[in-house]
This record gives sequence, structure tokens and C-alpha cells, in this order.
Amino acid sequence: MFYCEDTPELPDADKSATSAHKSTSSRDRALATAKFTFCNRRAVFLMALPAAMGCTSLFWSSYVNDETIDVYISSSAVAYLGAVASGVVAVFAIPAAWLSAQFGKIWVLTIGSIGYTCVGCAYLLWTNEELGHWSSGVVLAVLYGMGRLTYENSATAIYADLFPDKRAMAFASLNFVCGSFSSIFAFLLAGGIDSGMYFRTIDIQV
Repeated sequence: MFYCEDTPELPDADKSATSAHKSTSSRDRALATAKFTFCNRRAVFLMALPAAMGCTSLFWSSYVNDETIDVYISSSAVAYLGAVASGVVAVFAIPAAWLSAQFGKIWVLTIGSIGYTCVGCAYLLWTNEELGHWSSGVVLAVLYGMGRLTYENSATAIYADLFPDKRAMAFASLNFVCGSFSSIFAFLLAGGIDSGMYFRTIDIQV
């Protein structure tokens, strides 16, 4: 039997001081991460890696799934093709790690870049209806899985290698660019395209 003493209640003044300290430290960490992201030369040059990963992931999960797979194949195909992409990540994780160790991470990132680029170019060359078939869906899922595999692993490893003394801040910067900056940008861009540049369609009533 273990007995734990109750933690004594802090006075109101101490509670407010502790809360203010936590708020200040969180704000300081957020500002330090933003400064590191936009002022560190290496971080600025590497910004394209998480930005590409974030934009392509958002493009797949929102536009490809909703406008192509769900509409022209089936709703269940969204799950099946998502499993195909995840399967590519699982199956080729070890070969990609060996390739990275033997020839360098740049070659692995090149493969991922080709995969992401092919997904984007497919929608520049063909319509949703033309891509809405099982054959093209599987090919796109494989290409997307290749991009996820290489970027999620190699990009993180590059940040760890280049910032060995600031890994926590580097990973915070990577997640900031990937999850927030690039996703918001992609969301606004997709909204402008889907609405036909809706600013032009607003009729100002006088």
C-alpha cells in the first residue's frame, strides 16, 4: 500500500506567478522557434522540405481523396488507396534506409521529390475524371507513398544531422513549417482555386 501526501494548495499569488511563468516560457519558446525558422540560414534553405511534405499531404487528403477517388471510384476506395500508400511506406522503409546509408540522403530525397512531383503533374495533365480509375489511383497512391517515405524519414534525419545542438528547436521548426505554415498556405490556395478566385465574384451592393 502506498500513501501519497496531498500536494498543498498554493496561495493565489503563487498560482498567478506560476501561470505567468508558464505563459512567458511558452511564448518565449514559440518566438525562439519562429526566429530560428526564419532567421537561421540553414533552416531557411531547408524550409522547402517540410513545406513540400505538408502541401502534398494536404493536397492528397483533401483534394485527391474528395474530388477524385471518392467521386469517380468509390468511398471505400479512399481507405484502400490510403492503405496502399501506407503499405509502400512500410515495405520500402528498410531499402530506403540502406540506400540512404550507402549513397546519402540526397538520393532518397530525390526519389521522394519525383514521387511528389508526379502526383502534382498528373493533375496538370489530366482531369479528375480521367484520373478516377483504379489503375491510376493505385499509381498515384504508390507515388504518394514514395514521397511520404523519403520525406518523413530523410528530412527529419537531415534536421537532426545539421542541428545536433538544437534538435528540439529544429524539430519544432520542421513541424511548424510542415503543419502550420505550409498547410495554411495550401488551404488558402485551394480555396481560391475552388471558388474561381471568389474575390472577383463578389458583387458590391451600393
